[in-house]
Amino acid sequence: METQNTSQPSNEREYPFLAQWRMQNFKSVHNATINLAPLTVLVGPNSAGKSSLLQSILLFAQNSRRTMREFDSSSRGGIILNGDLVKLGSIEESRSDLEIAKSQDIRIGAKFIGGKTRGKLTRRNSFTNKSKDVDALEWNVSLINEPGTSNSGTAIVGEVDLQIYSSEGKTEQAKVKFTNGSHLDSETPIDRGNFSARYLGQLNLKSSQAATEIVMGPSSNSDFVYQGMSFIAGLPASVARLMTSLEVVLQGQKRSFSTEGFLLNDLLAERVKAKDSEILEKDEAIQICIKKIHDRLENNKDGEPESKYARISMIQRLTGVEEPIVPLFRINWSSLSQVINQTPEIEQIRNEYFLMKTVIEEKIQEELSQKEKAVDSKANNSRKHRAAEAYSSIEFQADELNEKLSKWATDDLDSQLDKEMKDFWFEVIEKSLKTFHDSPSMNTKTWNFEREEGGQINEWGPSMFQAVQSWNSQLASGVLYLEPLREAPKPFYSFESGGSISPQIPIGSKGEHLGQRLYDQRPMVFPLPNDLMNTKIRVPLIEAVNLWLAELKIEGPIRVDPQGRSGFLLTVGGRVLPMLGTGISQVLPVLTLCLLARRGDLVLLEQPELHLNPSMQQLLADFLLSMSKTGRQIIVETHSEYLVTRLRLNTISDEGNVDIVKILFVEKDAIRGTTYNEIVANQYGEIQNWPKGFFDQASNDYKKLIMKIAEKKESESK
Repeated sequence: METQNTSQPSNEREYPFLAQWRMQNFKSVHNATINLAPLTVLVGPNSAGKSSLLQSILLFAQNSRRTMREFDSSSRGGIILNGDLVKLGSIEESRSDLEIAKSQDIRIGAKFIGGKTRGKLTRRNSFTNKSKDVDALEWNVSLINEPGTSNSGTAIVGEVDLQIYSSEGKTEQAKVKFTNGSHLDSETPIDRGNFSARYLGQLNLKSSQAATEIVMGPSSNSDFVYQGMSFIAGLPASVARLMTSLEVVLQGQKRSFSTEGFLLNDLLAERVKAKDSEILEKDEAIQICIKKIHDRLENNKDGEPESKYARISMIQRLTGVEEPIVPLFRINWSSLSQVINQTPEIEQIRNEYFLMKTVIEEKIQEELSQKEKAVDSKANNSRKHRAAEAYSSIEFQADELNEKLSKWATDDLDSQLDKEMKDFWFEVIEKSLKTFHDSPSMNTKTWNFEREEGGQINEWGPSMFQAVQSWNSQLASGVLYLEPLREAPKPFYSFESGGSISPQIPIGSKGEHLGQRLYDQRPMVFPLPNDLMNTKIRVPLIEAVNLWLAELKIEGPIRVDPQGRSGFLLTVGGRVLPMLGTGISQVLPVLTLCLLARRGDLVLLEQPELHLNPSMQQLLADFLLSMSKTGRQIIVETHSEYLVTRLRLNTISDEGNVDIVKILFVEKDAIRGTTYNEIVANQYGEIQNWPKGFFDQASNDYKKLIMKIAEKKESESK
């Protein structure tokens, strides 16, 4: 796709951020790549294509709240073109009719940056506090008609390309290929027939990470094929792989042989408490692993873990990791041994622990031997109690041991140990393949789901699917919209049940639920005029709106009173809205929606300046700029010269605003279609590439007015 502006926003974000949006052959757009800012302002003539950007985003947002269960089973990632947020008619109506775009598919793409605070693109392990670092997700989707239909109001996915990448250079690329099921043989089990759409295509994923980091089964490379998938908002949200019995065992155990599934200081403590005779060299441990894999495959059973392994086992079960078939502390990890052997303080702690344990065990043995001789039941119970206390003392000392050793459980040791464990398991994989290559376990295949419908992501697998889930969550609850024509002034606002109010249109698409939302008295954190980054002061929504109304020089306050079945009576300064003109009724929903948005949300506004006088349009520009400084992202389509000029003034006055505001001039050419061109100012704030029709009519009129005045004065002086 053609790029009009090559500047790229930083991938370092505290909150989610839509960095780029791409369109091909959509409505009046042939090819456009739009780099977005915290506050992106679209200006240009009527019917130039400003709304096309907003509509294409809304198309995917309204489909993010749907699941495969809502679609016909024969569809391929069905996209509903007509919903609560946007109504596009059919694919035929949505496709560009430009000569250069004839018979070409609609293509939409985006670059989404995950936030550190919210909207992470990788799932962080809640016990080990680790995750693979992924900065951004990029995707491209083509939309086509379902075969044999026209004007259906539904599109299906034609092609899907995805990529995630990080500042460390790690990437994953995925491509979906639809086959109508021909990639599966006739003997392949199809679970749940009503989900047959899941098997209409396959997803091929390639990772730049080392094979030992991401390998999901017995494979010596980092290319993966998922033979089944389902879609949400055009992207694969749930995927499945056909795996042999051996692959399933190896995959489950692979997660156990990494530092992702336990606390490092726990492993260090278990190793310190172990006797030298319990430690296995790696070659011996590998042979034991292969034998236990054989037992599991042939007999479908494995020995119960000994109680001494319970500390690590409990955390591994809580994090979804299988019990390792050989306890991790029993394997001689060179990185761990090096730390223990080269640290005299650890050796001293180890000797103290064994001395303490010996004393306590002798005490327990003494109490138990006395118990056997005792006849008095009361004395017997007393000795039982003392023995139990002694056992508890051992456990308490073990907890103390963990605390003492925690300072040696460093990130550097974690990285070394993680690599060592993964290399170990990769060797187990290779030797298992050679050992079991003729086994029936290599012939029978079953479905293994990377993520079931509504389930959790496999956090030890590829990061791609967590990134897609984060993007879909952003679309479903982090994209807010308000139509250009809000509700006309009225005294009463109706009551709606909670289920009818969508997170994407929390006050209604026209602001029709404004009264109900303002009546909500729950104190929350909102950006305030004198404290934009407020994180402590909690006030009701109506109080926050009143504070910002004062900034716009609107006399308040707003008051909302319930009126039974009539809904809510809304007054401003003691007067109902019809008595105040149209402007206030139009700007109130804008203020309310921006305040309701969370940090990291994307707010889409069309003509927020409607019916406002020039000075209030300028103050509205200040408000929108303030909101975009709080982590909220805003895209505004406007015809207001006052709003744009005020934003230009703010960027000249404060260089910190330069990277926050981006003004795009949208124009349409009969041959090239719609283009989005950034209005670039020099260091003095002067626009060098002033486009034709960019708010120059007023200047032309001023010139003509001055000339007419001069002509009239000259004629009267003669």
